[in-house]
Amino acid sequence: MELYLPPGMIFTRLTAAAFAELEQQWTDECASFGEDFSQFAAPSIEHAKKIASEQPADPRYGIFALQHDGKHEIIVHLNRASLPGTTGHTLRVNWALAAPRYDFAPLVADEIGPSVVGLFIGILQTAQTTMGSRYVKVHLGSMPDRSIFSGMAHGLAGVGAATDVSVRGNWLHLTIG
Repeated sequence: MELYLPPGMIFTRLTAAAFAELEQQWTDECASFGEDFSQFAAPSIEHAKKIASEQPADPRYGIFALQHDGKHEIIVHLNRASLPGTTGHTLRVNWALAAPRYDFAPLVADEIGPSVVGLFIGILQTAQTTMGSRYVKVHLGSMPDRSIFSGMAHGLAGVGAATDVSVRGNWLHLTIG
């Protein structure tokens, strides 16, 4: 099934230059809440910056970003691997990090919902194209992650974009339809 990102959204692999743009946007966003970007998710940001700066980029993993109307909404660390007990490759979403405003402002589902939809579609598109994978596993870091991502995956299964959706441990498993 062909999936399309919602209007105004793009999902791309971050390079060093694109990561510098993200840092500037998120620095400004942190400042608008009186927060210091250097303190915002510092371990994840440093890890992402290191991976995005690798030259040449490793085709097995990378940092990808969902942008909506030019703003970086969410970044994810994707990794493609052959895993025991599967045939072919699995695209793993090791972690996701949303823009600072989702940490510092009251969370409104109507605001983050479209970004979560775009993120999932971008991940599935990447699995079907540049990272050729039959399976997708999403690490669930918290109970809200579990409910949001599980609901999204079951919705995708309902329209035929994914099959065999299940949660095992802290991982959401999908087979791409």
